[in-house]
Amino acid sequence: MIARLWARGGAAGGDDEFAASLRQMGAPEAVIEEWARPAPIEVPVLPGNERIVEVFFAVATQWRTQPMGGLLGLDYGAVDVCLRRLGLEVTPEEWRGLQVMERAAVGAANG
Repeated sequence: MIARLWARGGAAGGDDEFAASLRQMGAPEAVIEEWARPAPIEVPVLPGNERIVEVFFAVATQWRTQPMGGLLGLDYGAVDVCLRRLGLEVTPEEWRGLQVMERAAVGAANG
């Protein structure tokens, strides 16, 4: 769930198309601005998964992307360098958890 939210921008609200529709219907700008402000989302992390979420966000800039947009997956070489530079050691179980989050993010980002 956290990876999917990350891939979709991480917050509720902020839909430009909906804001444009509100303007077209004559809604006051204050109402549109209030709606357009992304609402923070609190997502519970299951016990034992905190470390996997920490690792996911630590490497969240290390994506391989498709030429026409969209995510292919994490660049594992870059992920390895990132983790070593941050001094983070990842167990095989945590690596599998990271891959689960990776697949969820790719699926959410690519629709």
